[in-house]
Amino acid sequence: MDFPKQEGRLTFNVGQRNTSLDIYLTPDLASTRPTPKRFQVELYNATGGTRVHPLFGVANVTLVSNAASEAVWLILEQLHQPLDSTILNQVLQRLINEVSTHLSREQMAAVLEALGKVLAEAERAPLQESSRNLTYNLLCALANPSRVDTRGLSHLAEVAERFAFSLLTQRQCEM
Repeated sequence: MDFPKQEGRLTFNVGQRNTSLDIYLTPDLASTRPTPKRFQVELYNATGGTRVHPLFGVANVTLVSNAASEAVWLILEQLHQPLDSTILNQVLQRLINEVSTHLSREQMAAVLEALGKVLAEAERAPLQESSRNLTYNLLCALANPSRVDTRGLSHLAEVAERFAFSLLTQRQCEM
């Protein structure tokens, strides 16, 4: 187990809105699985008339091996908020820019996770045409036969299939 569960207490003074939290990692207990490695920090059981906001009480922490991977994972962070076509388009365009070169396994994991979040949104409500086109362009870039980093990546086929089915969201099929 990379991150054993730990609990602690945060105390806020009256009127204080922010505080810092120290997280001690234990690399000597880490698994041999490669990065990225993720864990969550969750705030709960607020007392004294305070409350934890339901959308902002959980923070995802991702550990990566280098700055290039960090850049791709930071794009993914934009998808942890209410999404509209402007945000989706910005994220998709940045991902398209990132996939213009060979990606490491760690970077590819971030791209595929981001695509999963975009497609979850597309399965709830149809994407705007611009977002659909950018998603298509991203998938085409990843499916390019000359790419070595996606060769044999069966998860990419699953993502492409999800995209195809998302095009039918809230549409009637004629029989």
